[in-house]
Amino acid sequence: DFNSSSNSASDSLISIFRTPDIGFTYLITPSLSVALFYPNDISPNGAVVALDGQPAMLEEVKKRMAAKQLTNVRTLLSRIDRDELERDSFDRALLVAVLGEIPDREAALRHIFAALKSGGLLSITEVIPDPHYQPKSLVCHLAEAAGFQFDSQYGNWLAFTLNFKKPDKSAIQN
Repeated sequence: DFNSSSNSASDSLISIFRTPDIGFTYLITPSLSVALFYPNDISPNGAVVALDGQPAMLEEVKKRMAAKQLTNVRTLLSRIDRDELERDSFDRALLVAVLGEIPDREAALRHIFAALKSGGLLSITEVIPDPHYQPKSLVCHLAEAAGFQFDSQYGNWLAFTLNFKKPDKSAIQN
């Protein structure tokens, strides 16, 4: 349950994966985050797409996933700010210490919004001392401008995770 009572940003990030027996599809960037945060209890019915613009990072993910014998992780060489994701195809999208590195953050969040299914979750984690750290207020502004609704937050200004939901289609039409 992503509304965990934990105050830790890392606990929140890991809890997003904990969906026993649910076949969620995840979009994760940068790709190496999959190798760092992918717990063993993700549903085998689920799927993960590790997106990265750097081929070397994707190769590292492939090696680590092979070592763990995980077969439900697919890599995608792309930039998140390009409109290359299938619409309404992901249940959850995780951005881990990467938002500040994206040249067109607004476009990236619009594309993620389109790629998430109705009711989907966007989780953005930022950590100091990341040189591209984005403050909570800016993350909220960017996500809400893309159409997301604030859901929950974990951590503090040094390390935080903010969760946003894509409204259900019925709520968007009203």
